[in-house]
Amino acid sequence: MPFLGDIPLIPDVVAGGDTGVPILLSNPDSPASLAYKELAGKVAAQISINQASAEKKIDSSFELAWKA
Repeated sequence: MPFLGDIPLIPDVVAGGDTGVPILLSNPDSPASLAYKELAGKVAAQISINQASAEKKIDSSFELAWKA
């Protein structure tokens, strides 16, 4: 798999990990948030490429089960 990107480790990213509030929610326009969004798109694209060219397909279906 090729290198897809990096995430700047700014204090808000670390604090979000400690508090459970992702940087994407606390500061959606920050450089780190933009990097996460770009990386997510690249990962999804690469998974599609890998899946399309693979002889054996990976089952990626799942079901979300929420407890009330």
